[in-house]
Amino acid sequence: MTTFSIVSLACALSVAPLSWQDGSPVAPAAPSAPAKQDAPAGSKAPKASDGKKAGSASGTGSGSKAAKEPKKIRPAGVWYGVEKAPEKKAGAVRIAAYNVENLFDAVDDPTLQGEYDDIKMATKATRLQAIADEIKRLDADILCIEEVESLEALTWFRDTYLKDMGYAHLYSEDVGYYRGVEQACLSRFPIKSHATFVTEDLTDMDALRDGEGWAGKKPDQAKKFQRSPLKLEIDVNGWPVTIYSVHFKAGGKEFDYQRESEALQTIEFVKQDLAANPAANVAVMGDFNATPSMKAPKTFGAAGMKGAYDFRANKDSGTKDL
Repeated sequence: MTTFSIVSLACALSVAPLSWQDGSPVAPAAPSAPAKQDAPAGSKAPKASDGKKAGSASGTGSGSKAAKEPKKIRPAGVWYGVEKAPEKKAGAVRIAAYNVENLFDAVDDPTLQGEYDDIKMATKATRLQAIADEIKRLDADILCIEEVESLEALTWFRDTYLKDMGYAHLYSEDVGYYRGVEQACLSRFPIKSHATFVTEDLTDMDALRDGEGWAGKKPDQAKKFQRSPLKLEIDVNGWPVTIYSVHFKAGGKEFDYQRESEALQTIEFVKQDLAANPAANVAVMGDFNATPSMKAPKTFGAAGMKGAYDFRANKDSGTKDL
């Protein structure tokens, strides 16, 4: 069995439910704009929109500028999944991914200073509790987590907020990101081995871009992973499972080329596993920083893999909401 998931828990902790009218979703009021993420050190902030120019409808002046249009913000709610995890069937093993967006403890790491001083980023207790509550509701047996400060921070979080969840096995590793946040895992089953691919060369992925729909080449991108996948080998009651926990490059369409290369290389890792053992159980999951209609996640399906989005409940709704 080979599968992947393009759906993970959002790090927003208060998700407003969607209501329905005439078979279509009605979204609640929009939240405030989210904080910016994933900007490389020294990069320039994007320019604000100047708004559209418009002539005076009343003829009171020419060349006057209309008021700036308000920024469009995605309304709160569930967009690519369900608001509440379904009940877990007896005997089933649930695997999941959750980007907790900078889970930091209050212990100062002297190796992080200046702009990336971790003590300034210590996660508030109310947010830690909210994250823990979501994890408890999900009740995953294997939970891959993106954006954790360190193994020490993960251990403290588990022992403080999740001590009754049975996560006897945990792991976290630096994956080469300039801010130092790591890929991690909480598991009820033994983690037998782990690996990262921080120095992996992605420049040869261009040769695999067959067909149409790919982003144009960006010479300054896709030399290596923005954040390496974390590969885990987990023993589920004698049943070996291989997991790739990914966190692809964030940002808009200008980074599609990077994400596509990261997806292609991850698929190559999976192919190598299956070549060595055609019966291997492999899952790729995490934060793909993409919607299901984008090329990077579609690449997994094109490689013959099945994803959570393929099993959505309302495939023919014509909406983004399931």
